[in-house]
Amino acid sequence: MTSKNHAIENLKKIIGVADFENASPEDVAKIDKIAAQGKLDLEQMKLLIEAMPHFVELQKMTVQALQDTVAAARDVQKEAVQSVGNSLNAASRVLEQLAGSAETDAARIRLAETAIEIGRLGLAMGRILEQMNKDNNSLWKWISGAAVTLAAAVILIFVVAGDEGS
Repeated sequence: MTSKNHAIENLKKIIGVADFENASPEDVAKIDKIAAQGKLDLEQMKLLIEAMPHFVELQKMTVQALQDTVAAARDVQKEAVQSVGNSLNAASRVLEQLAGSAETDAARIRLAETAIEIGRLGLAMGRILEQMNKDNNSLWKWISGAAVTLAAAVILIFVVAGDEGS
């Protein structure tokens, strides 16, 4: 077994997905969460993107599901989730821009960085919704601020990708 194949098998164990060819949107959401928690590094994500042929399409589905959650938020929740929604829109633009160029290492790295940010946004969204259920306004503001920070990171990735694509 080559070292690359060994690394791929190790990734399958870490993320709990046995077959990358038949991975689901739920699998990619799980991968994003694991990456956001720091359990996958950028090189592992890059290898994953290379090994999973439909990663970008599944990632787009994950972003869409999170965007649907933002859109479904009630008016009282809109302010708290708006910054996450803006970040997801930026991430979606990055995915669209890089979708056709996932054949290079540089593009895979940008996709890996974007996937990690999407995972962080998903975690932030979960925390926001959890706190909304607990009706704790002070933490909503803190989480919203964290989401703004994440938005800036995703937008930076988008800008860098756009500059190199020019």
